[in-house]
Amino acid sequence: MSSLQKIITGSIAGTTPVSWSSKLRIALIMASSLLQLQGTPWLSEDWSKEEIGVLRGVEGEIHTKMLISKSCGSLPQQLRSSPTVNGPRSWEGIRSRPLFTLGVLLIELCIGKPFEELRRQRICSTPSDCQESTFLNLTVADEYIDWCYQDRGPHYGDVVRRCIWCSFDTRNVNFDDAQFQQAVYHGVVAPLQEDVKNFASLSI
Repeated sequence: MSSLQKIITGSIAGTTPVSWSSKLRIALIMASSLLQLQGTPWLSEDWSKEEIGVLRGVEGEIHTKMLISKSCGSLPQQLRSSPTVNGPRSWEGIRSRPLFTLGVLLIELCIGKPFEELRRQRICSTPSDCQESTFLNLTVADEYIDWCYQDRGPHYGDVVRRCIWCSFDTRNVNFDDAQFQQAVYHGVVAPLQEDVKNFASLSI
């Protein structure tokens, strides 16, 4: 089993590079899982790519229908005791933390580099400008939205933008709200489904 972190960077020794088709299906599975499992013990609000494992076959192929939490056996206890992953300064001002994390993952899948590296590469006028904060995270993520549009097309770019900025026509951004769930499905899951379908037809 490989972590999403290794899938993103392609740092899995002895295996072929992960195709865009596989990455696109991973994006769809994660978006669908977020919609279905957010708020349950299986997917906490502070989920991260390090917690998600991807099963690979003998030849290194990815079983994209088998994304699972690597720590699911002890997850309920972790949810009760674990602190905020990156500290409160990293999340203040972000409307939906789970969706922002998904948006960052989609950027990482597109670029092929972890977000931490993209953040380090940013030129800062002072060291304090590069300290992790909501402003820095949003600024770096926003800079790569256009990259996703140019590299992977309007559907994928729109999905990334909606996730990063939580730009849905709803006042409530709680996953318990049916209207918000519908907005996320139509604005995130459905476009990814269409991209997966279109990419598969082009590959035939």
